[in-house]
Amino acid sequence: MVVILPIEIISKIFDYFPTRLLCKYFVVSRKLNCEIKKIIGQRFNNVFSNSDKRLLVYMSRYDLIELSQVYYAFDLGFKSLNSETLISIFTSSDQSFQKDPFSVLGLKLRGGGVFNNKPLNSPITYLGWGATSEEKEARIYIFDSDISHSNHISPCYYVTNGRLLTPIDGCKLNKGWWSAPLLQKNKKMMSKAGFLGKNELYDNVGIPYVLGDLKSVSIKADVLLVAYEEKKRDKSITGVKYLVTSGGEKHLRQKNGCVIC
Repeated sequence: MVVILPIEIISKIFDYFPTRLLCKYFVVSRKLNCEIKKIIGQRFNNVFSNSDKRLLVYMSRYDLIELSQVYYAFDLGFKSLNSETLISIFTSSDQSFQKDPFSVLGLKLRGGGVFNNKPLNSPITYLGWGATSEEKEARIYIFDSDISHSNHISPCYYVTNGRLLTPIDGCKLNKGWWSAPLLQKNKKMMSKAGFLGKNELYDNVGIPYVLGDLKSVSIKADVLLVAYEEKKRDKSITGVKYLVTSGGEKHLRQKNGCVIC
């Protein structure tokens, strides 16, 4: 005999399932999908809404001026969550860490070095070379900005990475605004995140250039929850391990023999 449990009981049982397992039941029924979305939405709000959890985007590009790979880092705070699509939006702010008494010093990389060439949210400078777009590699992490009691370092939990094709001109038709998906290596896989940015055209004594800013990232709530629950670590040597604030250099020297330039 088959016993069909009421949806309320099933929902209570699902409360104990980790998010990765919970998402596998999306194909069962439309009614059950609504309950799963409610659970994921509540979990997401508990972790990211009104908290110190933020996203870190670590981006690399080949700079034609420096003729080398150049790196940028952006931090973004939670803005909104669509309860139906479960797409969350994180936005960048010039007032990053304003409430935190420590200043951001750098990023401890998995390869052993420390990246601190540019402060967080530094705009990307483009000079006109005839091209209209540029490919970058972007990696997304979750970190905690409230790190006053953790030796001034915050672990960065890996979410996803991929290629990013962005315009490098003034985007006149859109008043500077552009959007781009984070492309996966497997072309059959759907993009897990979307980037929104704005380019502004400037002129320095007859030499035109563009400053590009990353304004927001949209990403599925379940993708972030899985990364947070499983405390995922980036296995790439180009990835980020810790975010370091002022005072954290002493801890890094003692524990890892790492010198911050």
